Amino acid sequence: MKKLTALSMLSILFIITGCGYSQSSRFYMLSPASLKDIQSAEISSGKDTITVGPVTIPVVLNRPQIVSLTGNNSVTISEYDRWAGSLCYILNTTPTENLSIMLPSCTVVPYELGRRLEGGYQIVLDVQQFDGVMGKKVVLKAGWVVLKKDTKTPLIVKKSDIEVDVKGVGYDDFVASMSNALVKLSNEIAGVINQL
Repeated sequence: MKKLTALSMLSILFIITGCGYSQSSRFYMLSPASLKDIQSAEISSGKDTITVGPVTIPVVLNRPQIVSLTGNNSVTISEYDRWAGSLCYILNTTPTENLSIMLPSCTVVPYELGRRLEGGYQIVLDVQQFDGVMGKKVVLKAGWVVLKKDTKTPLIVKKSDIEVDVKGVGYDDFVASMSNALVKLSNEIAGVINQL
């Protein structure tokens, strides 16, 4: 009987301490391009102002948690692996930083600042997919338009379909590949801007 009581007490203690433990969340940011990432190093556009945004994203991605695919019709929403801010905001500022590196003679600003400025170009982004399979690949599908800012005249309408291999199995590797996908998208946009 004493053995049974001791075992019951240990079980209750285990349950109580187990319930008190909660896993802490990890937070991630996308990284802007570095000079070694830039394929279009010869770009030298005129001194224009380029406003990046607004950016729209699918409802499923508009959440703090990082979303990945687990099959054709299923997703994983990670409770403990989260963005360190609004993904919509991150998807505005990261391409802005990338383009400011890729187009050094242009003034590149995010939408919130650029909408108050006159002249130059505006890049409107509609992200249709930005996820992928953990440990395998990241997929970025985005439509984008380059407008003459003052007249809102569309100069270029494009769609980018980008896939980047993931070189590890963790969320660090997954987010790094997402950053690389954005570098590729930024390179495509910079190449078009250079031809205007």
